[in-house]
Order: sequence, then structure tokens, then C-alpha cells
Amino acid sequence: MHAVKILLLLLLTLAAMRVASWLCLWLLRRVLKQDSTWLALGSNLMALCAFAALLHLDAVPGELLDLRALAFGVVVFAVFFAIDRRWVPGVLSRGPRH
Repeated sequence: MHAVKILLLLLLTLAAMRVASWLCLWLLRRVLKQDSTWLALGSNLMALCAFAALLHLDAVPGELLDLRALAFGVVVFAVFFAIDRRWVPGVLSRGPRH
């Protein structure tokens, strides 16, 4: 049962990270009125910074930043960036871009 709880928490965390990435991408597209690879990179970097800030704020006073959790975030947002380069949120029904 413990492993199921950890798996569900991991899936919930990944879903929240993805939603944060998509919200940042939506915000950048609305503000800059364009669509490019740089926006996808910027949105994932913004979401990664928010994740790093959450890690910092969640730490016990005097505790160092958890570098393993930060490395996890870097890998996750790198994967999200790779996905964003192939598919655009909201037009997934059109399939991969070429």
C-alpha cells in the first residue's frame, strides 16, 4: 500500500509540473503573440524555477536545497520541452508537427 501511495504522489507531482509548464507557455504566447521553440524553452524554465522555489520554501530552516529533487525537476522539464517541440497544447488532435 505504501508503494501505491508513493506512485500516486509521483503521478500527481508530474501532473502539477506539466500543468505549470503549460500555463507558463500559454502566458508567454498571450503576452508575446508568437509561437516558437524559445517560448517552449522559456515556459519550461519558468516552471523549473517555480519548482526550485517550492523546494527552497519547503525546506526546513538551515537545510540545504535537495539537489536530487532539483535534478529530478531538470530531467522532467527537459522531457516536457522535448514533448513541446513535437506537440502544441490544445492542438494535439492534429498530431506531431513536422
